[in-house]
Amino acid sequence: GRVPPFAFISAAEAGWTFDNMFQGTPAEWLHRYLVAKRAVEDELMALAASNSLRPIIVRPSLIWSWENPGALPPVAAFTIASKIGVPFIDEPVMVEEVASAIVAGLGAEAEQGVFRFKDIRRLAKTLPN
Repeated sequence: GRVPPFAFISAAEAGWTFDNMFQGTPAEWLHRYLVAKRAVEDELMALAASNSLRPIIVRPSLIWSWENPGALPPVAAFTIASKIGVPFIDEPVMVEEVASAIVAGLGAEAEQGVFRFKDIRRLAKTLPN
């Protein structure tokens, strides 16, 4: 039968391998946040392995829209950092891209797993306007 899809908005930073350095610092909340995101991702992937669920896990970094012009300076900084190859920075994605990617992923039975910014954009483009 058809495996039910499930969408989860994680965070690009869930892919980091160095967030233990935040333990015992004022940024310890970030480590706990990423541990929680990874725990959900791991559970969803375990359900996928048993064909109980088809996860669409989007891992956006900074999410932005034109309605919030104050976001443009960090959007520009993240975009430049990603394009020059800073290894732990992903390009920002627009809120519409994230929403469209989720809808497209839920409807495309061949899609499952973790989707970073390039795959979020790829999926979003498959949705008719």
